[in-house]
Amino acid sequence: MGTQIPIYLMSLRYEEDIAKARSLARTIADRLGLDKQDQVRVATAVSEVVRVAFATLKRGEVAFSLKSEGTSQTLLITVSDRNKGHAGLQAAFAEPLAPEVSAGITSARRLMDQLTVESSPREGTVVSLEKALPGPFITAQRIASLVTELTQLTPQNTLEEIRQQNQELTDILEDLRQRQIQLTQLNQELAETNQGVMALYAELEEQAQQLRAANAQKSRYLSIMSHEVRTPLGSIVALTRILLDRLDGDLTSEQEQQVKLIQSSAQDLLDMVGNILDLAKLEKGKLEVEPTTFELSQLTGGLRGIFKPLFTKPDLALVFDEPADFPVFLTDQKKVAQILRNLISNAYKFTEAGEVRVSVSLDSTGSQAIFAVSDTGIGISAEDQEYLFQDYAQLHTHLHKRTTGTGLGLSISKQLAELLGGSLTVQSAPGKGSTFTLTVPLVYPQVVPAPSQDDASSRVEGVRLPVLVVEDEPEDIGHYEHIFEDTEFRVIAVRSLKQAWQILARIRPVAIILDILMPEESGLEFLVQLKSDESLRDIPVVVATVFERGRKIAALLGALEYVIKPVPKGWLLAKLRQLGVAQTILLIDDDDVGRYTFKKAVGKYYTVIEAADGAEGLQRARELAPEVIFLDLLMPGMSGFEVLDALKADQKTRDIPVIIFSSKELTPEEHHQLMASAEAVLSKTVVTSEALLALIRSMLVKEQM
Repeated sequence: MGTQIPIYLMSLRYEEDIAKARSLARTIADRLGLDKQDQVRVATAVSEVVRVAFATLKRGEVAFSLKSEGTSQTLLITVSDRNKGHAGLQAAFAEPLAPEVSAGITSARRLMDQLTVESSPREGTVVSLEKALPGPFITAQRIASLVTELTQLTPQNTLEEIRQQNQELTDILEDLRQRQIQLTQLNQELAETNQGVMALYAELEEQAQQLRAANAQKSRYLSIMSHEVRTPLGSIVALTRILLDRLDGDLTSEQEQQVKLIQSSAQDLLDMVGNILDLAKLEKGKLEVEPTTFELSQLTGGLRGIFKPLFTKPDLALVFDEPADFPVFLTDQKKVAQILRNLISNAYKFTEAGEVRVSVSLDSTGSQAIFAVSDTGIGISAEDQEYLFQDYAQLHTHLHKRTTGTGLGLSISKQLAELLGGSLTVQSAPGKGSTFTLTVPLVYPQVVPAPSQDDASSRVEGVRLPVLVVEDEPEDIGHYEHIFEDTEFRVIAVRSLKQAWQILARIRPVAIILDILMPEESGLEFLVQLKSDESLRDIPVVVATVFERGRKIAALLGALEYVIKPVPKGWLLAKLRQLGVAQTILLIDDDDVGRYTFKKAVGKYYTVIEAADGAEGLQRARELAPEVIFLDLLMPGMSGFEVLDALKADQKTRDIPVIIFSSKELTPEEHHQLMASAEAVLSKTVVTSEALLALIRSMLVKEQM
């Protein structure tokens, strides 16, 4: 509980007492340590409240006291009536305030820290005003001295108080004028500073443009230079291989050593140029991923062949730990091999004795391969690990002089790992060797970027429908890849039925092209098993073979078509595109030309139902239940936004995929709103026929899965 120490009590009996109360309030505020401005605030607030009380009652009391609560102290001023429960004073301070009271009390509330009114018929009305006091703590002795001073103080008369009030007003106006001058000067300084900042921004932007142009020029130069240098270096390596193979005669031991040195130097230069070229492509964003199917043994076998001539020292071994029955990969084999080559090569360079071990395992989900390349070399300090994956980073050790490179290998390897959807990390300590861990998804993730306002077709351009090709002949696989190049289809090629089943366990293709004459395997038996599986039997199968007499049995087993190799390109594409003819697409668009061009683009492969406005579109969607709906946004009557809401609110149509197909320039908020309900948002101005077909097929495949 707090304590209160009385300071002064005065009566309100005459009009002059209003000026006396104001003067006392100013003096007490001054003695209690409040600054000049707070003194004026307290005096003005007391004057306003006392004025109202005197006008209402013609008498009352004003009490000043010190209120203490813990370490905080407050000047407490109470204005009360002697005539307890006077209805006039209660009415004056009741909410809402009377008009003649409102302005003064509102001002008093703003000037003081707190203003409260308590009123009851028995206790009367008390108006309390509080102002927090600054330190130091005011003691009782100090209050006693103040009380003595106030008792002996000669109060100012009304004229003197008016003069004092005018002086305060003059001081305040002068202070405001000075502040206005300072504010004007500050605004001028800010304006000048702003001009300087704008000039600096302009200069920085100009420099940034120059840097971008220089960087683009550098990338072009690196690309051109790398291609130009790779050709002669490749020729040198090929020529040294001819010499070492003795195709043109024998070599002396000295000559063989010389040729090996030439070959080694040329190969090092070729690797450096390759790294520089990869770096230029990565900077330009033009390094593409080319997924192919391959087994772990194919990858490790190639690595063994590359490094076998290198690991010739008896005290340094290259060991591969390969688990049996490892799943098939569907990713970019060349890039995975490039990363592992860099890691094994680095391990060899910095390991004098012991082993370099490559182990492979699956993560807990079974969807990612984890390659660990560990060595018994010199290790890497924590400081060096911080910049190990930066461009041109090289370790400075006692082995540094006999190692060569650009310092780009690990930087590029990390970027390639991320490009494949994986990661590359390191664990090492000086003297304890190093372990680099490469994590790569078994199946390259077809990550499709969200469409932007600048390129609304970016999402569908990245969608290519998978076609599983079961074929053991590399020439025939190359033929299919040529057929599907630059189309909405992509090849997933496997060279065995075992690989085909592994792919089908993870991906549902839109069709299967099957060669029934597989070495030591029966394509017809594969067809029987496929059609016996409820989850796979609906996948269309095109048998492509050189065997003339299997047509009837393949048809009986469920094959869609039977064709003799080589398969004609036009026939195969048309056949695959006709798989969806019986499926219905609803186009809701008020533009006659837009409906015509859309129907010309996809009507050959799907049944297109047209609706010229939102109401008709909703009716047809409910009646026909199409597989996919294309919806324009700008239509008379119901807008596309309203139609989309209605479609998703109706139980009959809520599950039908909707693709927004409009020329409207969308704000980010509108785009976000649409993507909450629609499958995609496309711009009529940039999307192609191939992109439309690819997106439709992807929607249909998604529905079937």
